[in-house]
Amino acid sequence: MRGGDMVANRPVRVAVLGRPGSGKGTQSGRLARVLGVPHVSTGELLRAEIERGSPVGRRAQEFVEAGQLVPDEMVLESLAERLDDADIERDGFVLDGFPRTIDQAVALDALLAPAGLDAVVELMVPEREAAERLGARLVCPECGRSVSRDQRSALCDHCGTVLARRADDDVDVIRSRFDVFENETRPLLNGSISTADSSPWTATEPFPKSRGA
Repeated sequence: MRGGDMVANRPVRVAVLGRPGSGKGTQSGRLARVLGVPHVSTGELLRAEIERGSPVGRRAQEFVEAGQLVPDEMVLESLAERLDDADIERDGFVLDGFPRTIDQAVALDALLAPAGLDAVVELMVPEREAAERLGARLVCPECGRSVSRDQRSALCDHCGTVLARRADDDVDVIRSRFDVFENETRPLLNGSISTADSSPWTATEPFPKSRGA
């Protein structure tokens, strides 16, 4: 069933949020496949812009190389372009880990107006478990995919690049990232995003049935 068939014959728009290590990328991809809609990751969008050498990509690359966060306006510029694509307009999307702050939520509301989001799904993974996942994670510096450190190969299954540990998966940095989530993203899950439905869901539970299923 296509996403557009699931919400009053129009596209379904879902944001998946959760603390670092909750599995947003993996679970957003699964949910997108279940709903039959595109999986949209702002990180992957920016990496694609950088690979293409687009104006946004060239500007974003400067921040990445300096070890700084890409400013919201660049992220939103890339996201706005993706949201204009035909498959998004027809079917909707699952947005992976965005928005993370109230400012980003306000900007996203403006991009989606007048429809807005249909649901926000929170991945409710205990902090200790999330920290253990992050400590055991390896990532591909080329394509951005992440895997558990216990996998047999040291190479990315997708592009063959040598896997590495993310600098922000250090123990002290993980603690700081959890604090940022509680201070900046948690308010969004407490009612700061206007949606038709807000659906807490743990990553160990099966997906809830779609409305009308």
